Amino acid sequence: MSSYTVVIDSALSTNSVAGGHTTSLDYNFSWGIFPEGKYELTFEFNTKDLGASVNPDKCCQIILDGLGTKLNTYQPSNRNISGLTCGTSQVIGIAHTENNTLVARRADNFPICLENLPSNNDFSIIFKEIPKTGGGASTLDLLTDYTLLLHLKKI
Repeated sequence: MSSYTVVIDSALSTNSVAGGHTTSLDYNFSWGIFPEGKYELTFEFNTKDLGASVNPDKCCQIILDGLGTKLNTYQPSNRNISGLTCGTSQVIGIAHTENNTLVARRADNFPICLENLPSNNDFSIIFKEIPKTGGGASTLDLLTDYTLLLHLKKI
């Protein structure tokens, strides 16, 4: 089976601000260079050193928004009038703090099945902090530069 890696550098976003926060950045990528079909998505992620003030008890969700494909990830929804429901999610995984960086290795998160290639060339990468314990400073306030490697394996 064929596999492809897309390297996403925060500095190459369409709305980045030098030295600014990168909790929601937009990108443009032509997915049409890959053959149509079903893919397994895995990823790796790393930030530059966030400094000694990073809270070691924080982690964050990594969200791919606006791809235009079904990720086959789900989340519970609030109870509504017709009973319990289940919604889809654009979360691809979790990054955790390690040695003053946010990191996610391929083995840290489950593979995700893409029913087909993304149909939107414009998409966003969003980070949502999850406090593992207590309060403390927001890790995302320190997030300025990152690299996200999306690995697509045709299945």
